[in-house]
Amino acid sequence: MTNRNYLVRDAGGRHVVRLGDDVPHHGIFRWHELAASRAAHAAGLSPEIEYAEPGVLVMRFIEGRTLTPKDVRDSARVEAISAVLRKCHREVSQHLPGRTLKFCPFQTSRRYAAELRAAKSVWAGRLDELLALSARLERSIASSAVSFGHNDLLAGNLIDDGTRLWLI
Repeated sequence: MTNRNYLVRDAGGRHVVRLGDDVPHHGIFRWHELAASRAAHAAGLSPEIEYAEPGVLVMRFIEGRTLTPKDVRDSARVEAISAVLRKCHREVSQHLPGRTLKFCPFQTSRRYAAELRAAKSVWAGRLDELLALSARLERSIASSAVSFGHNDLLAGNLIDDGTRLWLI
């Protein structure tokens, strides 16, 4: 994990405080996380951001249950999760002011492969095969539209409040 999250209570209620620094090597920049979080709130997907400064993000606490890996594999939840992700892909970028980052999993894979080769990783012998598969996949989606992506889509970033799903 690249951040730590805490539940904080004060006179105004409950809040989630997220602490974390930039991790440039992995393309994690907190200014972009803040902009994306605000845009996701504007799109109706995420709780509002109540406060932010470098390394600190405070958002409204959502009463509910964080999903588990088993939950996201449940066929009864697939449509609800898919609807949230479609809305994320369609609407979040409409609320992003200014510059944004583009994440390319294929470029990231090429960079990681180069690092593994340089480190003489035990995976070095399979890198050509894996990169060929990655290139084939990249070519197969070349005509796909570019859309906003969450890029940290873990089960724990989905909360069910009993009436809807929230994307964190």
